[in-house]
Amino acid sequence: MENLQQNLNSIAHFFDLGEIKSFSRAGGLANDNYFIQTNKRRFVIKIMKEHSVEDIKTELPFLQRLKKNAFPASYYLQGCSRVFVFENDTVTAVAMIAEEGSTPQIHSNSLHTMGKVLADLHSVPCEDLSPRSTWFSPTFIKKNLRQIEAAVGANKVKKYRIALEILGNVEDFYTKISIIHGDFTPSNCVFNRGQLVSVIDWEEVSIAPSLFDLALTTLSVCFRDSIFDKELFLALIEGYQTVRSLDMEEFIFFDKIVSYIGLVLSTWVYLRYGLQSEHPQIIKLCNTYWELDLENWIVPDLTSE
Repeated sequence: MENLQQNLNSIAHFFDLGEIKSFSRAGGLANDNYFIQTNKRRFVIKIMKEHSVEDIKTELPFLQRLKKNAFPASYYLQGCSRVFVFENDTVTAVAMIAEEGSTPQIHSNSLHTMGKVLADLHSVPCEDLSPRSTWFSPTFIKKNLRQIEAAVGANKVKKYRIALEILGNVEDFYTKISIIHGDFTPSNCVFNRGQLVSVIDWEEVSIAPSLFDLALTTLSVCFRDSIFDKELFLALIEGYQTVRSLDMEEFIFFDKIVSYIGLVLSTWVYLRYGLQSEHPQIIKLCNTYWELDLENWIVPDLTSE
């Protein structure tokens, strides 16, 4: 604890955040995040565990583009010599302003707002930005299934390969690309008085099909206890289409893309947690694609709504 406080003090000094009055753990899986309250205001410090300095460097062009377009994102602060990353012998860290607010409750109004903001993101010009290697990369499943197979054997990943084969050529999904967040879920949205004031955690930001983002959000909020909630889905899509209308080609592909992203999530959880744990919740997440019966899921007909 003493070393942690010393590191937080050093990071606060580097970014000129002020004197730390209190701090608390802010969650996070890939990194250690902390809320700190200083004599100036509240900030977030991210101590990076799996997130590298190179990752930050490749994120910055995207965040700078979003800032130029006034998108409500959580931006990295600059420290000494206008550097975005603090480094010493024990930690690497970045700092951000902690906007006042909280994660939203899941209901039609909040999903309408999330849909609109997601479409705002997809409308930001993405020319001259290069794709990053994320879980939305076209080779993600195949590459990671090889790693899982090497660890646990071919039989364990057989159903993943069958599901991928049924989905067909993933490259066909790569239409209508944009800047994507990569994890646009309620836990990464800060709401204040009904407004979405900040989108946080841009570790998966890249260039990819807009529908990949929308599909992941659909999976995170529109399936309750494995049951699809059409009302929530319609609110999300309606909000999205107030800014950016989906065309017929996107509607044709959307159910397959939701299925594909479900398989991506299942693969990612298996690789990250399933190799070490047989906890029932982990096993369930590894089977998201099958738990939600995504092979047979069909996007609701919106033309009659």
